[in-house]
Amino acid sequence: MFKKTDESLAKMKASKARYWSSPENRNAQSLRRKAYFAKEENRLLTSIATKKGMANPEFKKKFAIAITKSHASPEYRARRSVISKQVFQREDVQKKHKVACKNRKREPHTQETKEKQSISAIKTWQDSEIREKRMFSWSKSRKMNNWEKIVDDLLQAVLPSAYRYTGNFSESTYGLYPDWKSNKGNMLIELFGERWHKPQDEQDRANCFKQFGYETLVIWGRELKDIETLKSKILLWHTKHHDNPQPSPVQSGKVQRLAEDDTSSLMTASREKSI
Repeated sequence: MFKKTDESLAKMKASKARYWSSPENRNAQSLRRKAYFAKEENRLLTSIATKKGMANPEFKKKFAIAITKSHASPEYRARRSVISKQVFQREDVQKKHKVACKNRKREPHTQETKEKQSISAIKTWQDSEIREKRMFSWSKSRKMNNWEKIVDDLLQAVLPSAYRYTGNFSESTYGLYPDWKSNKGNMLIELFGERWHKPQDEQDRANCFKQFGYETLVIWGRELKDIETLKSKILLWHTKHHDNPQPSPVQSGKVQRLAEDDTSSLMTASREKSI
């Protein structure tokens, strides 16, 4: 039996590199793969083999290591990005993707999994470099959802230029990101969806911002069904706090200003907003 040595592995690696450096060879392999996977029986066999391999912990570990190693290369990531964009420009791929997402069923996460995800998210968020990159990316890509558009249109109609939208992570308020912030005074507006927030979250959020001298109005998704009542609620709250502004705790010395990177403690006091 042929025994692989460091020298033989190096030769094999060099040989593969020479082969794949040729555009003709890559195109030929691509055509062969397309012809193979064009048959449903071949796709089924590949699927079965993949699932069988992933059921083996040792194989799964080696596969994860190989993928991680590949993605560590900037050249590989750039190449994969170009390929993915080209593929998703095809209408047939977009339709298949929508159908697959619609039919996909996922088991709910266990409490243990949720706790692990929470710990991991807090740990990641403590890295100021990662946080800044994510905030910049989200501020450029995130747009108002349908509920936020309704509330923003209402605010601009009844209180023109009184509030600016900050729910796209474009502006931080002591490390947190409310949906709207007043242009004058310390007033914030949050839009909560019942699916993502519990009733006590309203008071928790208000208390969290209160310590920094901000008054917070929470609007629930169900309130959008009655725009007139919601309009009255907003005007009443705005008039009350706009005419009687609270002194900033930073000015009065009650609370010290928190650094922007000290968000981990705030995450435990108030969960991230999401609709």
